[in-house]
Amino acid sequence: EVVLPDGTVINPGGKFVKQSVGYDLTRLMTGSEGTLGVITRANLRLLPFPEANRTIVVVTDTLEQAAEIVSEITGRGAVPAMVEFLTKMAIAVMNSYFSPPLPADGEGYLLMYFDGTESQVEYEARVVTEICNDLKAKEIRLVDDKEAANNYWTARANVYPLIQTIFQRATTEDITVPRNKLPELVRTVQSIAAEEGIMIGLAGHAGDGNMHPSVLFTQITPEILEKADIAVDRLIRAGLDMGGTISGEHGIGIIRPSIWSGSWVLYRSSL
Repeated sequence: EVVLPDGTVINPGGKFVKQSVGYDLTRLMTGSEGTLGVITRANLRLLPFPEANRTIVVVTDTLEQAAEIVSEITGRGAVPAMVEFLTKMAIAVMNSYFSPPLPADGEGYLLMYFDGTESQVEYEARVVTEICNDLKAKEIRLVDDKEAANNYWTARANVYPLIQTIFQRATTEDITVPRNKLPELVRTVQSIAAEEGIMIGLAGHAGDGNMHPSVLFTQITPEILEKADIAVDRLIRAGLDMGGTISGEHGIGIIRPSIWSGSWVLYRSSL
């Protein structure tokens, strides 16, 4: 149920499974984020909890290797429910506050969660293990201890708040690219950080292609802030050039409108 700006109440959805009549107003209204109308009531479909789940930790020698593993996994169709991409820095932060510790001798890390039927989880875990072995992952850890697995996911959820206690400031972006472009995005982040002389941490939801490069400030000076602005602009435009978008989760905010407007100008001109 949606209330339009003129007060009209419409019901674009329903309890039916599907329909093919007119415009898809349900998606239009939810996608408009309140700008076309206010959602006052919604029907939600509840799903049962999966009967099985498993957590796998993969350690790699390089960040690019971790990104390549994700690209290969999605290409094979064995997509976990969650695939988190982490760096050595993030793991060090997680290990400082949570136990048991994760391996600390890699550069790239993947934290993966599978759920579904027992046979489905076993099959996907086996496929992912084969891919990781084929691509020479440094370590593959199947986490059978439920408490340890829960601790890893709790630690992952707290990485950003913990990093903010270590650095004077951390500015995080929300770039999303096609999943097969993840290796290229990782290389680009590393290149821009080196060229601009700043520190950029990298973590994200690799299963969605949604990455969060974070500019990390050990000190705040006008020169560093200028370099950070240039780096962020370059990162966002690189993501667009890869066929991505400037925000997968966080929205536009007050920083990105000019770049967002420019991307839509390019889109309109191509029509």
